[in-house]
Amino acid sequence: MTVRCLRISKVKAALLLIAALAGQSTNCSADSLPALPSATTRPAVDTAYATLVEQLGADHPAARDRAEAALMSAGQRARPAVLAGMDATAPEIRARCAQLLERLPWSEASDPPLDAA
Repeated sequence: MTVRCLRISKVKAALLLIAALAGQSTNCSADSLPALPSATTRPAVDTAYATLVEQLGADHPAARDRAEAALMSAGQRARPAVLAGMDATAPEIRARCAQLLERLPWSEASDPPLDAA
């Protein structure tokens, strides 16, 4: 299979690969792919949670752990700040945000469907 689109995002590339493996027709038109939420459609980030996300990169491990625990206990309310933290320049913040996203609840209408398997 030859893909002739030179400028596609990683998500679109993954969708094309999944479609190809499933034996479905693939093309590179933007109309054939599902719309993904953009940064402009993300919910507003609460400054208190944004501060906690910044503390995920603190110098002291105990401060990082306290911030992570506070974000986890906030649950769904902290999710916009944790999502925004995935764009942080500090690798420690990005890594901890990724771990938090795996554990936070996914229950919004825009969330991917649960796998019934």
